[in-house]
Amino acid sequence: MSTVAKSTLALTAALMLGRLFGFLREVLLAAKLGVSAEADMAVLILTLPDFLITLLLAGGFSAALVPALRRAEGDDREVLFRYVATLALLVSLAVALVIALYPAGVFRLLAPALTAEAYTPHLLAMRLTALSIPLAALSGVLGALLNARNIFFVVGLGTGVYNLVLCIVLFALPGGAALILPLALGVLAAAVARTSMLLVNARPRLLPQWRAPAGADVRLLRLFVAGVLAVGITAAAQILFRTVAGLAEPGALTAFSYGLKLFMLPLFLLFAPLATVLLPRFTDDMGATRLPAAALSVTLVLSGAVLAAGQVAGNDIARLILYRGAMDEAGLAAVTIAARWMFLALPFAALELIAAARLNAVQRTGRVMLDAAVALAIAGALAIAVPALVLPAFVLFYALAALLHLAAMPVPWVGILRWLSPMRLLLATAFLAGAYAFDRLVVPEGAVWLHAFAGLVIFCGVSAVWADKFRAVVRIR
Repeated sequence: MSTVAKSTLALTAALMLGRLFGFLREVLLAAKLGVSAEADMAVLILTLPDFLITLLLAGGFSAALVPALRRAEGDDREVLFRYVATLALLVSLAVALVIALYPAGVFRLLAPALTAEAYTPHLLAMRLTALSIPLAALSGVLGALLNARNIFFVVGLGTGVYNLVLCIVLFALPGGAALILPLALGVLAAAVARTSMLLVNARPRLLPQWRAPAGADVRLLRLFVAGVLAVGITAAAQILFRTVAGLAEPGALTAFSYGLKLFMLPLFLLFAPLATVLLPRFTDDMGATRLPAAALSVTLVLSGAVLAAGQVAGNDIARLILYRGAMDEAGLAAVTIAARWMFLALPFAALELIAAARLNAVQRTGRVMLDAAVALAIAGALAIAVPALVLPAFVLFYALAALLHLAAMPVPWVGILRWLSPMRLLLATAFLAGAYAFDRLVVPEGAVWLHAFAGLVIFCGVSAVWADKFRAVVRIR
């Protein structure tokens, strides 16, 4: 088995564990709070630290820091790590201080449907959440260092540790408004656990580095800033769409967030590990086109299979995961509508991940940033102008970003179309139609588990049509 395949499988296994706990976290949250104003506040507290680090720093880690650390050797790698870690901690501490001083502003900005009477009793919880932001920043830099060393499993496992701590907190506590403050303490404890695990495995020298290392030239700084902006724009787009969706009524923000979790599950389990593992490989051989073309072909097939399965069995999967406790039929319906729209964006989001990794590796991070900015300008304007179209705007954002990225890549499209093969497409379509008809006509209406299993069969069956072609990636070393 190739290095790419083994590394991807290891990272996927770790991320699968993390996402499993992440989904358990959402199940527990839905059972405790349902779709309500309290759930909106809980979602903000749970997601704020990682969202802010993604917005402000994470793009630079993937676009510039991992390739730069990969190229650096010996002491140069450690000095570069310490320099970036010092800057990341300074930025995150400043952000945490602003949130601690003005916690009400966070609620007003990111959850505008909440009233002051609703969020004022929970300002202390938001201040406690701010303490975990520097820890999230340090975790990001440590993860980049480990990825540059070809250590992927531990980084993925950090997500599992983080979500496991939060699951324990949610399981042990009662629902209602009394959950908010202990949940903020749980976020802080989870951040400490994740950072500690990464520190133990990376074992860096924890000394500040105030001067840029000799190898950190102006080009690296430009790439880092462009990477920050590129990924930050994507994170900002998700926050913008979630906020616009939350304008409708209390609880709408939570419904959007649950739908986003369903969308992110296949994206992070199947495609993010592949993009993470391929980034160092793309950096090692920047002139190659065979590996990017094979990766894009596999991504097209797998994302199409996930989309088909999600559209057929999405309602039943959402019901299995979320319909318990305080979650009612109206809330579940809102989540399902959001998830169905978001799944239409999945093929574009998957292609965007692979294409962005390729462009970052060849130091075209500025193009990634520009594409994301154009996509957000158009889709964001649509969402703000017509809030009822926020979900189509979500799909439009990923579609524009992916297509613009792909337009910048020297990809042999004729070869990819030949790889897909009209006969295989016809066979996959026939299988999908048959499986859908069997699910709707034979499987009983209330058999939720069987309908969800039908979605899995559709994913496996459609993917199996191209099973022999997957060797194009597996065999590349």
